[in-house]
Amino acid sequence: MKFRYKGLNSGGLVVRGEMEADSRKGAMQTLANGGIAVLLLREVSTDAPFKLNIFKRDDRVKFSDIEMGHFLRKLADLCCGGLLLADALESLCSNTSSGKERTLSERILAHLRDGNSFAQALKKCCNFFEDSTLSILELGDLTGKLSQALCNVVNLLQRKIETKKRFIAALSYPFFICCVAFVVILLFLFYLMPRMESMLRGFGGQLPPSAHILMNFSRFLAHYFPILLLLAAIAATLVRYFYRFDKYRLIFDRILLQLPVWGRLNALFTRARLSNTLASLMAGGVATSEAIGMAVDSISNAFFKKNYIKACDAILDGATLASAFRMHKIFDGSAADIIAVGEKTGGIAAQLFSLAAMYDEQLNNFLRKLIAAISSAALLFAFAIVAILALSLVSTVLNFSAKLAH
Repeated sequence: MKFRYKGLNSGGLVVRGEMEADSRKGAMQTLANGGIAVLLLREVSTDAPFKLNIFKRDDRVKFSDIEMGHFLRKLADLCCGGLLLADALESLCSNTSSGKERTLSERILAHLRDGNSFAQALKKCCNFFEDSTLSILELGDLTGKLSQALCNVVNLLQRKIETKKRFIAALSYPFFICCVAFVVILLFLFYLMPRMESMLRGFGGQLPPSAHILMNFSRFLAHYFPILLLLAAIAATLVRYFYRFDKYRLIFDRILLQLPVWGRLNALFTRARLSNTLASLMAGGVATSEAIGMAVDSISNAFFKKNYIKACDAILDGATLASAFRMHKIFDGSAADIIAVGEKTGGIAAQLFSLAAMYDEQLNNFLRKLIAAISSAALLFAFAIVAILALSLVSTVLNFSAKLAH
């Protein structure tokens, strides 16, 4: 793994550089042995060539958000009840009814016996967590507050689950309406209209203009839809390929943030998650300079992450959190004011938790409005399609009746 660091040497000078290490902890240990006080440390992604690892086997346990939430909740309850981590894992192995939880507990225990920390064992057993979340667990393990760290991680995961549920609920009803309308269109275009057209032609008649337009559209779909589908698949593959490279990923993510609806949704979700991660790290006792470096892994949007890294550099150079975050548009004006109050009063973690709650509320309101807008648009679309089909069908029947009367 390759890491980029920023720190202070023994002479108090700021030094920057890159290094190779097996893990984040190993990189920090190497820098400490070299007399460098780490201010910022982040993993650098390499532009690896695109490969389809079809035959590459990953033996790590696969967990969904809900399954991992249940596992960590049980583990946190056992640790809060007074059990040591090893005893809590053994209790889960013996009493859980889930095969995944039993397998994960057994593998974590095996890694713990080999001398690994809980965070390291969890990373080796499943690829579910980001480095920022693992840092919370590792810090809780080192300070003897693992139960509190587990509760913080469970809360982060619960927020993620609730946000995902709200987003799915926002799109499920409009998606159902659009699917029904699409099935009706296909049935009308490819089954009913061709038969009525052949009957009219048998009597020497023709389809009305509206029905004729629909028939031409159905023939276009019949001939070119496979080609369009193939082109869409090729485009998706190319986007996926270039998205692996930092330069192109930055361009794609910047475009996504500028989209009217998706950009707003992505920004709210990222800010809520970032503020919650920062609050959890600082509440767990992580220094501010280290917490802002750990929290970078909670940001998935590359363009937003680039601005956040610039804000981190400004903070390490002496700027306040509020001014740096406002300057690089990490948080808006009111949110930056809340952070400034926390810096003045010394309760930055509590203010960040309230900031996360504020963004969650904004996200809920935005999703409610999005549900109403998408549902209305889907219904209008379905009604418009049905109206066009009904008009074409009635016109065709009238023409057919006129030909029979003659």
